[in-house]
Amino acid sequence: MLRLCTLRLCAMESACGRNVHAQNSLTRALTASELITTMTSCLRSGMGLTDTCGFLRGWAASSATVDEYSVTSLVRARVGSDKNLSARLYSVCKLSERVGCSAVQCLEILLDDIRRSDLRESRRTDSTAVARMTVRVLFALPLVTTVMSELAGAHTVSFLLGKSLGWTSLGIASALYCAGFVWIRHLVSQFDSATSSRLDASGGWGSNAR
Repeated sequence: MLRLCTLRLCAMESACGRNVHAQNSLTRALTASELITTMTSCLRSGMGLTDTCGFLRGWAASSATVDEYSVTSLVRARVGSDKNLSARLYSVCKLSERVGCSAVQCLEILLDDIRRSDLRESRRTDSTAVARMTVRVLFALPLVTTVMSELAGAHTVSFLLGKSLGWTSLGIASALYCAGFVWIRHLVSQFDSATSSRLDASGGWGSNAR
C-alpha cells in the first residue's frame, strides 16, 4: 500500500512538472528554430496545423485552415516581428495543405534552412570580428597617445589647440579619419554583399523549395 501511494505521488509530481514546463514554453520567447521545433513536436503528437498555431499562440483556432494572419500573429507573439520568418512559415503551411505533403517534413526542411542561415551569419560575424576590433583600436590609438603624452609632460593638447600648426594637424587628421571611416564602411558593405550573393548562389530556402 505504501509503495502504491509512493508511485502515485511520483506520477503526480511528474505530471505537475510537465504542466509547468508546458506553461513556461507557452509564455517565454522562442527563437525561430525553437518555434519550428515546437511546432514539429506538436504535429508529431497528433495535432493539426491550425490547432498547433492556436495552441502556441494561446488562442483557439479561428478557422479550419491556416491563414496568413494566424501565422503572422504566432510569429509576432512567440519570436517577435520577423516578416521573413512569417512568410516562409506561411508558405510551408500552405504547401502542406495544398499539395498534401507531410507538414512535419516541410517544417524540418525549413528548420534545416534556418539553422544553416544562422550558421552562415555566425561565421560571417566571426570572420569580420578581428577586423572590426583592429579598426576600433586604430581609431582609438591617436587619442590614447595624446593623453599619454600629455600625462608625460609633452603639452600635446596646448600645442594642438594653441598653435596654427596644431589646428592644421587636427584638420588633416580629421580628414584622414573621415576618409578611412568611409573606406572601411565601403569594404564591409562589399564583403557583406559578396558573401550574401555567394551564399544565395550556393543554395538557400529557394533552392530547397524547388
